[in-house]
Amino acid sequence: NDRKRQISDDPVTRSEFGLPENAFVFCSFNNSYKLNAAMFDVWMPLLLKIPGSVLWLLVPNQTCANNLRREAKARGVDPDRLVFAQRMSIAKHLARHRVADLFLDALPCNAHTTTSDALWAGLPVLTCLGETFAGRVAGSLLTAMGLPELITTSLTDYSNLALELAQDKTKLAGIRQRLMARRDSAPLFDTSRYTRNLERSFETMVAIARAGEAPRPFAVVEEDKQEERPNPRPTSLREIYRECPLCGGHDAVPETEARITTHPLYNAQLPPVLGWRRCSSCEHVFTEGYLTPAGVELLHGGRQQETTVGKDAENSRKVSAKTVSRVARYVSEGAWVDVGFGNASLLFTAAEWGFRPIGIDENSASVAKLKRFGYEACCNLADLNAEASASVVSMMEGFDRIAFPREVLATIHHVLRPGGALVLSLPNRESIIWRALEAAGKNTYWADIERHHSFTRRRLAALLEAHGFKFVEYDIVDDQRSAMEIVAVKTS
Repeated sequence: NDRKRQISDDPVTRSEFGLPENAFVFCSFNNSYKLNAAMFDVWMPLLLKIPGSVLWLLVPNQTCANNLRREAKARGVDPDRLVFAQRMSIAKHLARHRVADLFLDALPCNAHTTTSDALWAGLPVLTCLGETFAGRVAGSLLTAMGLPELITTSLTDYSNLALELAQDKTKLAGIRQRLMARRDSAPLFDTSRYTRNLERSFETMVAIARAGEAPRPFAVVEEDKQEERPNPRPTSLREIYRECPLCGGHDAVPETEARITTHPLYNAQLPPVLGWRRCSSCEHVFTEGYLTPAGVELLHGGRQQETTVGKDAENSRKVSAKTVSRVARYVSEGAWVDVGFGNASLLFTAAEWGFRPIGIDENSASVAKLKRFGYEACCNLADLNAEASASVVSMMEGFDRIAFPREVLATIHHVLRPGGALVLSLPNRESIIWRALEAAGKNTYWADIERHHSFTRRRLAALLEAHGFKFVEYDIVDDQRSAMEIVAVKTS
């Protein structure tokens, strides 16, 4: 249970391991001698009850694989629904746990180190308590991990819980999230805590011997010295939305989900699947949870992206000119505030129309570089304290990545003057491009780790109206697939 074990950062995909992309993957990387007829009698009916599901096993040779295929067929299961993993380096082996959904433990001999591997990699393990030490190890590890709900006491309960978790992806995702949140602070992987307690037991043994006493059992009582313990990680990298972030409704149903392990920013501490929900009240589609500051820090590692201010300005100028000329029909002068200004092309072009450009960007290097161009810039929209000081506020990307859009719209409304314009650019879920990507099964928007919302024109217009804006123009974006660009005017 060493917390220093390395998990490969190389992207892993289901396809490279011969696994179906969208099916439920049961996994059992136990040594093959732990597999037996009784467990197959439990596992095979699970495959039959969960359409398309597969069982991912680790076998030493082809003879073993052939035998297991034969046993599956004898129980009415297509042998191809058994997928066999090959041996590989520990770091890569740990990483491939990300693409499985649930680890199925065995009886009468549990997974031991294999359970520890799965939990360290963030994969929930379902076990059944046996009657001997070898059959109770996984239960002990799960208890030390703070996940007793994954411990059953009969194979019937084991089978029922496995079926429930395979059918209730929200519940399984919640367990996986708790596992990752507790991984570095739970007793199981708290190596420093284990070392202190082991040393204390040695000291107690020596004290008993020096006192001339006969060897006797004893318990190590921990001293609650918080300062001696390593600082635990934040409790969560994603917080679950307790209500719809747009309307506050409490009834939301699953919409879709996407595997995110191939995303360039993916980290193994995150669940491998991103779930999306649809509000039953307002029809808005949003992720099950939003990234906390700790989650954002994990993705970006505290590193800021390289500034692109001024890059490709000539070509971008032509695209930006379309936006500025559209806005100029409603507002012709004053401060133009661009949030997340990127290469600053929109600000440069707005200046040509006579606007006073102001850049807002979390990247302090970009802010510093824009200032060297002679423009105003800061890191937060809230830094613009003057009420009604801006004529235009634009956000050409990132609105759908904001956890709580209503709060940002309130801030924008505060800084815009009456009649001022708001410009937003973001994907439109009802565009023909989006529909085509969905039909082809190639819609990568769902797997964007940083996105929290999927808007339609209609829902965005309603949101803006509720916050004192009138939707006045709609257009498509030349350089972004499925994107819409809208202009709204502050009315109140």
